[in-house]
Amino acid sequence: MKTIKNEIKNEIIIEKSKFICSLKSVDTFEQAIEFINSLKKEHYNASHNCSALIIGLNSNTMRSSDDGEPSGTAGNPMLNVLKMNNLSNIVVVVTRYFGGIKLGTGGLIRAYTQSVTSALKTAEIITVKEMTKVEITVNYSIANLIKNKIDYLLLNIEYTKDVKFLYLVDKNCLDSFLETFTKLTNANFEYNILETVIHSF
Repeated sequence: MKTIKNEIKNEIIIEKSKFICSLKSVDTFEQAIEFINSLKKEHYNASHNCSALIIGLNSNTMRSSDDGEPSGTAGNPMLNVLKMNNLSNIVVVVTRYFGGIKLGTGGLIRAYTQSVTSALKTAEIITVKEMTKVEITVNYSIANLIKNKIDYLLLNIEYTKDVKFLYLVDKNCLDSFLETFTKLTNANFEYNILETVIHSF
């Protein structure tokens, strides 16, 4: 899954209308709605506050709103830009201040598409994965071998009566991760699967 690292705000002028695009990475549908409502409150005197959102590692929740613009001319084109860029856990609001010139159906679709596209050009795109914390315990005699040979994301090493390595592993790669340790240590290790977290790269 991909999303944006930081909140983005970008403004363009099309035929005297001002389009302000606000983009934010969110974790839940509720956070997205809160963001939309906050911008509607901030720009209460705008002509329209159109929105689109995609939530979930598999993009299972999608919503869009034309907020008074002709049906299909704002929210859906905005949503399409997010989908074309393979983004999720993201919400976008395009605030329009009408400049006196009507754009027509095609013009509105192009304007809202351009507004989101322009904003995304300024965004830093990051990859987000569902990762699992795994604790591996080995004796001191093979600890250096582990440090030199294992190419997974190491979070911490704890030296007690044994050596404990804390790794962050792609949820889909757990089996191959443990198989690597089995081969490297001749199965002379213990493991503990801990919490699953969302991690960005």
